[in-house]
Order: sequence, then structure tokens, then C-alpha cells
Amino acid sequence: MLDDPTNKELQLISRMTCKTISYIHGKEETGEDFNSENEGTLSLIALHPSIGNFYDSFESLFNGMVESYKTPKGSVTTAKEQIWITSLSPVLFFHIQRVSYNIHSSLLN
Repeated sequence: MLDDPTNKELQLISRMTCKTISYIHGKEETGEDFNSENEGTLSLIALHPSIGNFYDSFESLFNGMVESYKTPKGSVTTAKEQIWITSLSPVLFFHIQRVSYNIHSSLLN
């Protein structure tokens, strides 16, 4: 089993990803607060220079708003999300997003 190419690929991918935890906070339609936690992985950190400098871009990636978030009680709202890296991989990849796609005009900027 250890010589299985699929298993080796999965092992490589797991070593190249960071473990994250996402904290989401918002309000239900009733005004009641809700909090949610989700574990995930991150293999690539995409920086958008159009946001300002790389520090601001990095900050916006890990602190943002989630539109049309479905709450635990089923309503849809805008929620605040914070992502924390809980475990780093030996290699960290950064991608600098130098172009953006405008869905309204179907053009690259």
C-alpha cells in the first residue's frame, strides 16, 4: 500500500498544506448572535496587490466578510470570518494575483 502512487501523492499533498481554523460570527434574523468554527487546509496564499500593499492583502485574506452565509438556523446573512493557521507546512506558497477578472464585462484587468 505504501508504494501505491496515489498514496504517495496524498502524502505529498498533505505535507504541502497548512491546517487552518475558520471562526465565523454574525447575527441570525432574530438578532441572536451565532458563532461557527470550521477546520480546513490551505495550500496557497493568494495575495492581491490591488488591495494596497502585501501586508494589507495578507490581512484581508484572513479577516473578511462572507456574503450570503447560511446560518445554523437556516437564515442567510453577511458574517465576519477570521482564519487562523494552526499548523504550517515545511513549504509555504504565495501567489501574487496580478490580474482580476470582471464578470460583468468578461475582461481581465
